[in-house]
Amino acid sequence: MQDAVRVAAIAHLVHDSGALVDSIEIVRQRQSDDWATVVARWTEERTSQPRRGAVDIVLEDGLWRARGGWSANANHDASDPIWRAWGSSRGSMSGWVSDPACAVVRLRNAEGRIESDVVESGVAILLYGGAIHRGAVVESLDSGGNVIGATALHPT
Repeated sequence: MQDAVRVAAIAHLVHDSGALVDSIEIVRQRQSDDWATVVARWTEERTSQPRRGAVDIVLEDGLWRARGGWSANANHDASDPIWRAWGSSRGSMSGWVSDPACAVVRLRNAEGRIESDVVESGVAILLYGGAIHRGAVVESLDSGGNVIGATALHPT
């Protein structure tokens, strides 16, 4: 199934993001039973601009299909305490972490639900499969489990 997810992600990046197919680098992929998020870097064909982002892939009627995603200019970093570049969707949040000491990214909501992911290749992917409500907090943790950064997901 992982090959089918990668093929669907690459097709989406070429068709919907204008990526040069030979420029696409899959940085990370995380998958549940019927949902996957693929984080990648690529060059936009029309502008030659380097991009980075993610594609959400869902299993529908036995086929993996793109279901949105996010992208950003690869030459600019955000000033966010958790993420250098990130995005979220109905079922996932992903991106490059800001702090090189960050080993885990954790999402906590007011109801006590926790989703986390170990940082690999500077990237974390949180799969939560549903809406995250106001009051949720995103945290970065070091390798000892200590919180080194935190921010409200939807500031009030």
